[in-house]
Amino acid sequence: MFLFSSPSSIWAQAYLSKDNYTGNWEDGISWTGGSSPGLNYNNASTVAVEGEITTSNSLFFDKGLLSIRDTLVVNGNLGFGNNGDLNVDAGGVLIVLGSLAVGNKVDIAAGGTIIITGNVDFSGSANKGSFTSDQFPAQVYIGGSITGSPPTSSSGGAIPVFDCDTAEEHENSECNYGVIEDIEGEEVEEYFQEIICGGGVNPGAIASDQTVCDGNSASTITESLASSENTYQWFSSVDSTDPSTGTWTLISGATQQTYNPGLITETISFYRQVQKGNGCTANSNVVVITFSPNPSPVGIFHE
Repeated sequence: MFLFSSPSSIWAQAYLSKDNYTGNWEDGISWTGGSSPGLNYNNASTVAVEGEITTSNSLFFDKGLLSIRDTLVVNGNLGFGNNGDLNVDAGGVLIVLGSLAVGNKVDIAAGGTIIITGNVDFSGSANKGSFTSDQFPAQVYIGGSITGSPPTSSSGGAIPVFDCDTAEEHENSECNYGVIEDIEGEEVEEYFQEIICGGGVNPGAIASDQTVCDGNSASTITESLASSENTYQWFSSVDSTDPSTGTWTLISGATQQTYNPGLITETISFYRQVQKGNGCTANSNVVVITFSPNPSPVGIFHE
């Protein structure tokens, strides 16, 4: 990995979270000194995260350096005033379940992973400050839009995260940063899904398999085990009984707890997908409705 300069050397350390400790930002027990730096930080010093720390609300740094050596999850927006900086070390993870607001002359060093599910807004003057990474492409993923003037200055072996000309590209982005879909396959993917999906999604269960004769309608597919959510989408397939294989068709308008297939003319499978938001979904079991054609008439001959 290339070495690149970070903002960490110019700030004295004032707050340090407990090493390998999982806790809440606002809880003093999460910090070695016994007190939290608060959600609105305004001191010319460093706040270093060395455990797995989660905020309950938005976080704002008007002054000082936020140094992430392990993991920080912000449940809300993250903002930096004109005198705030951010450094994510190699192996560090920052997840913002909201937007990122960056003021004037803010330096951001993305040596680890940064995920912003919302927008990124740069309110400062063009090329005042930096947002760089020594990874190619940068492990920075943005779910929303980018507004303002993203900094394009480089630092040592690092290149700007918002370089869209010379940097390596992500699969779904033409720039050095990626979009949320580019997290798929990365080491952070499983952890990110755990964060945004909370305790997971229980799809419940549906019932049951049927055999339907030609000319008859299938019975309504009902819920046999309740789901943890109440947002649904039904799918059908004529070539698979496994939601992960074959060809499945989203059934337009089929967003209820139950589904009535009506008249069928071939064997067909159905499953119900439960949706929680933030891309969190879970699939039910599959119900198969077997089509039984009427037997061909038998001729009767008389001598």
